Amino acid sequence: MHSLILRHASRLQSLELFTHRDCFFELADIRPFPLLRDLMLGSFGGMLQSSGAPIPVFSGAPLLRHLSLEDMAPSALLMPWSQLTKFTGVLVSLQECLGVLRLTPSLCEFIRCNSPEDEEILIQDPPMHHSNINSLTIQASDEVDHDILEFLTLPRLQNFRLGDRFGRWTEELDDIILRFLSRTSATLRTFAIGLSPWMA
Repeated sequence: MHSLILRHASRLQSLELFTHRDCFFELADIRPFPLLRDLMLGSFGGMLQSSGAPIPVFSGAPLLRHLSLEDMAPSALLMPWSQLTKFTGVLVSLQECLGVLRLTPSLCEFIRCNSPEDEEILIQDPPMHHSNINSLTIQASDEVDHDILEFLTLPRLQNFRLGDRFGRWTEELDDIILRFLSRTSATLRTFAIGLSPWMA
């Protein structure tokens, strides 16, 4: 894999890589990626987590704008975070998602798809203010996935989509959404909620 990516690195505009977590250490010395704009990374063999210094990857990708991570802790990677305009997190914990938002001042679109099954939410910080995000999508398979709304203030939000299956629809969830909208609704243009009827 290492030699194959290295051979084509200078021409790649999009890269999707789903491999064993230990293989990502091999990517540290591959550069540059002068044309790379879209990058999807996923791991198996257990989540790639931060257990020391982050792995420096894709630092030589000046055009990289969209990063998608599946079952990986963003804190385990040293990326050109500040240039990203779109982030998709699949099975990325709430704590890690908030960490991404702190590192990505240029981010315009944020997508969260599901949370880890064993996630514990221990955060008690006030809502995070991100002044650039205009599109937020949460595709949830459980009621815990909406909890990120409690920690976000998005003054430029224009598109908000909340969908998929929630284990139960409660007054608490109503209140969380309403409080979130009260901090963002001045600029909101599109608001879409789609819930599975049999789960409501």
